Amino acid sequence: MKLLEVTHAVRDSLRAASIDNAALDAQLLAASVLGIDRISVLASPELKLSEKQTRDILSLAQRRQAHEPMAYILGHQEFYSLSFSITPDVLIPRPETELLVDLALSCLPQKAHKTAPAKILDLGTGSGCIAVAVSYHAKASHETPFILAIDSCPRALALAEYNAAKNGVSGNIVFQNCNILDDDLPTQLINQSFDIIISNPPYIPKHEFPVLPTSVREFEPKAALFGGEDGLNFYRALGIHSKTLLHPGGRIMLEVGKGQSTEVSSLLSAYGLADINVIKDLSGIERVVTARKNIQ
Repeated sequence: MKLLEVTHAVRDSLRAASIDNAALDAQLLAASVLGIDRISVLASPELKLSEKQTRDILSLAQRRQAHEPMAYILGHQEFYSLSFSITPDVLIPRPETELLVDLALSCLPQKAHKTAPAKILDLGTGSGCIAVAVSYHAKASHETPFILAIDSCPRALALAEYNAAKNGVSGNIVFQNCNILDDDLPTQLINQSFDIIISNPPYIPKHEFPVLPTSVREFEPKAALFGGEDGLNFYRALGIHSKTLLHPGGRIMLEVGKGQSTEVSSLLSAYGLADINVIKDLSGIERVVTARKNIQ
């Protein structure tokens, strides 16, 4: 079959499965199998495919028809202009999470000021997208921060380390396996304090599971999605530990789910944090809550 015939057949099958952006996905699946980019797919409609190439494209299409996310099928996702390898062990990076990177970068000291590098704690690092993006983009004009990135999943940490190496920032990030949900402060964090704590934690309430899109409910790791009965378990744990983990004047930056900003703000206030602010994403949803530890 010719390339155009295969991509059209895949497009039609994806549309029948109610997949958004069916034509784009069909082109990207073909590009992945052929080892070319999407523009080359569009420029080569008459290219004759081998039987194996056709089978491989159709095999990937079947996975997409089942609503498996493209990031897992292709094995990569762009985040903050960087490419990240992605596996089903980690949450797929999303554009709204780039807000956290913007905020962290805005708080870092400029190189010209010759101040000490900031210490950042990235909680639940997953693919490492936040830590890697902050470290990478800080190089140009900021003092490169020290970042400790933690996660409770060893496979996620291995992937995050790979992504740090892939993007050339391995030397600036330390990855450690620990769980902030433990009642006691994890051993790795004892006697440590940070200028910035940043996190996109699990925040989906248990009752929302049945109404999640199939692509999320059936494919993304539940440990990275669900934050307990009300979705707030992580924020409670972090509130408890924030007095120990934050330097005086240090800031905390947390992604929250739709409709959670008021509750999370109240929790942080109850644990003694001040200057609480809520930032909306590009869709107008209150997406990030920030707070500061008092200097005194």
